[in-house]
Amino acid sequence: MEVFEKEQLERNTGGPKSPNLLYSLEEIFTDFQDLQMLTFSKEIIRLQEGKLHDGEAVVIRYVGKKND
Repeated sequence: MEVFEKEQLERNTGGPKSPNLLYSLEEIFTDFQDLQMLTFSKEIIRLQEGKLHDGEAVVIRYVGKKND
């Protein structure tokens, strides 16, 4: 998954404006602790998706696998 991190509120480059719709590394780690973590990172990326999603954004990227 790719979600906006809570720090995104400090930027005007897109994403939800409600903290309830944003995530932290701790929340993702806790919510998906039953999965085998394959990818887990917080990154600053460059959005170029139109006027309302343009500039640097803070996202969390997570890929997990169900344990066998």
